[in-house]
Amino acid sequence: MSHILDHVNFESIQPYIHKGYDSNNFSNLVFVFDNMMLSNLAFSARTNPQEFNLLLDAMSLKEGIILIPEIIMDESAGNRDMTPERYREYYEPLFKALSQYTDIFVVPFETCFEIIKEGAVDSNEAFAQFQLIAKQWNKTNMEIQLKIEASTDVEGIKSALISDSKDAGERVIHLLSSALLIDGVPKVRLYSNEKRGVFNIHYICSLDETLREILRFNTQKAFLNCYELESIDCILAKVIQLQKGNWTREEHFSFLERHRVKRMKMRDVHYYMPPNFSDKRHLNNDEFVDLILLNDEVTITF
Repeated sequence: MSHILDHVNFESIQPYIHKGYDSNNFSNLVFVFDNMMLSNLAFSARTNPQEFNLLLDAMSLKEGIILIPEIIMDESAGNRDMTPERYREYYEPLFKALSQYTDIFVVPFETCFEIIKEGAVDSNEAFAQFQLIAKQWNKTNMEIQLKIEASTDVEGIKSALISDSKDAGERVIHLLSSALLIDGVPKVRLYSNEKRGVFNIHYICSLDETLREILRFNTQKAFLNCYELESIDCILAKVIQLQKGNWTREEHFSFLERHRVKRMKMRDVHYYMPPNFSDKRHLNNDEFVDLILLNDEVTITF
C-alpha cells in the first residue's frame, strides 16, 4: 500500500519521518498536530531558526513521540501550487528541528482501527467500537453522523469523516487520539488553534458519558487531563515564563512580535488564574506579555 510520504512533494522531509506506527513505538506521551499548528510552527522554524528551540523546549517534546495522520500531511501540501521546492522551503526546517527532539510517525487512517483491533476480541467487536467512537465525536454534525452509522467498513467511516473538508483533519485526529488512549497511552496532547472543530468539540465530548466510558474515564476531569489541548499561545506563554529573569520586558515583547503574528493575534486567548478565575479575550502582544509577566500564577489554557 502506498504511503503519502512517497509523494514527490514530501521528498525533502522523508529523512526525518517514520512511516506508520505500531505498539512497539509505545510512549507515555503522544503529541499530535493539526495543519494550522504545523503551519504556525513551520513559520517560526523558517523565519527564526536561531530561537525555535525555545518553543520546542517549552513543548517538552523529548518526553514523548509525535504522530501525524496522513490527512494532516495532505492538508499541509494542499495548495494547488505546491511543489517539492516550495514544500522544502516551508516545512523542512520544522521537521528537521522536530526530529532532533523526538521520533515523528506519519500514520494512515487505517492505523486508528488497527490500534483498537489489537485489544478487541475480534474484528467485529473492534469495528463496532470504532464506529461508536466516530459517532460520539461527531454528534454535533448530523449529516456525518448518519454517514458513520451507515458505514459497514473502515473505508466507509473514513469517507464519512472526510466528506466535509472543513475540520476533516481534526475529526481524524480525535479518532486517532481515542484509539491511542484505549490502547493504554497515558496522555495525548493535541496542538491546535482551531476553536470550532477542536476546542468546542473537545469540551462537548468531555461531557459525553458514553465516550468517556469507552475511553475508560470516570470523570470529565480525567478525560481532560489525559487528552490535553494546547494552542500556539500556550507554547509562547511557556517560553515567556521560562525566560523570566533572563529577558527584559522589551525582549519578551520582541520575541512575541517575531512568533505571534498575523492571524495568531486575532484569536481569543483563554486563561486561568487561581483560585477560580477564567476568562477569554483578545490580547495584543503588549497585553499578552504583561498578563504573563505580572501574574506569576496565570496559565494560558488555549
